[in-house]
Amino acid sequence: MAQEGFKPRKIAFITVKAGEFERNKTPLSCIIDGVTLNEEETLILNELNGSKRTEIPVQIESRNPLKVWWILDRKLNPNQMQTFELAVGRETVAFREVLIDKDDKAIRLKVFNRKVLQYNYATIPAPEGQSELYARGGFIHPVWAPDGEVLTAIQPKDHFHHLGIWNPWTLAEFEGRTVDFWNLKDGKGTVKFAGFDSLTIGTVYGGFKALQKHIDLKAPEGEKTAINEQFKIRVFNIGEAESGPWLWEINSTMQCASESPVLLKEYRYGGLGYRATQKWNTANSEILTSEGKKREDSDGTRGKWCLISGPTEKARAGMLFVGHPGNYNAPEPMRVWPPDANGGKENVFFNFCPVKDRDWLLEPHKSYTLKYRVMVFEGKPDTVKAEQIWQDFANPPEVMVRVL
Repeated sequence: MAQEGFKPRKIAFITVKAGEFERNKTPLSCIIDGVTLNEEETLILNELNGSKRTEIPVQIESRNPLKVWWILDRKLNPNQMQTFELAVGRETVAFREVLIDKDDKAIRLKVFNRKVLQYNYATIPAPEGQSELYARGGFIHPVWAPDGEVLTAIQPKDHFHHLGIWNPWTLAEFEGRTVDFWNLKDGKGTVKFAGFDSLTIGTVYGGFKALQKHIDLKAPEGEKTAINEQFKIRVFNIGEAESGPWLWEINSTMQCASESPVLLKEYRYGGLGYRATQKWNTANSEILTSEGKKREDSDGTRGKWCLISGPTEKARAGMLFVGHPGNYNAPEPMRVWPPDANGGKENVFFNFCPVKDRDWLLEPHKSYTLKYRVMVFEGKPDTVKAEQIWQDFANPPEVMVRVL
């Protein structure tokens, strides 16, 4: 609560222009040039509507320069504007936070104290009776629907190396060797968790930055890291307590780990993959891309987004995967299992695969980032909402700042 006698100090007005598209529940950010905060100072953000002022959550990403995030928590029609007032002060409203639970094996991110996703940083053992090469950490599972249903699967019997949501590369050239970080049983490569850069909780988003090492297991001197990756997850504080949806972001930033380049070779799969719950199959699930392609004709096509849905114990739920136009080879080609994959059972698999039709050279001293958003929803897939999520990501509203 605000302390008695403390008067907020206004520092900026922020105006958001919707542009050509409708906006709603849109994550927004901006830098306030020329303003820095000390570690003790906090912010208040008010939404202005005529004489009405509504305090809303605001979160500081950095203090110098000052970068802030908030959620546009109302509908803006195309070309409509909304103004906000930013002040140094103490919140007068106790807003809910995106929270993190951490133990010695995994971290879980929560909205409304309901589980959204789990990142497994500890190595999980190989399935019983299988090669120890299948042991791995550094992946997301479970992903929970708003109704609590788990929408991911790991180590299915048909593909023991499938791990919920994960992002290895299948065919790479490194120092004259061919490395496969995806098919673990081959023993050529793997991916290992190497520590957290940060854990964040807040009223606008919560998440983490993890370091993952893509390792060549056949280097002459023993294991050698080919790629250092910062794997960043950010869960936004949107949705309704009982129905969601949940919205989160995946950023993968890769750098060569040595003076040796890494060539990611053209291959039919590799990169961000999703293995769905084993309850879903050809008969009871749906796949639809931004270009109107379905399960039977989407493999190898390009798309801005892909909707995947199926039944749950309570009703129906699904996931929307959205690619950023700044990604390599965007709009990215997709790998989608066809209807007859796995005999038509337990066979929902999706992959944004930027190397599906071309190589990608990673050079030393350069960074390469892939960005995705994911919406987890209840009910039937909504193509209008999917397109809005993509527009928010690809063509965000214009944000104008007037520093006072």
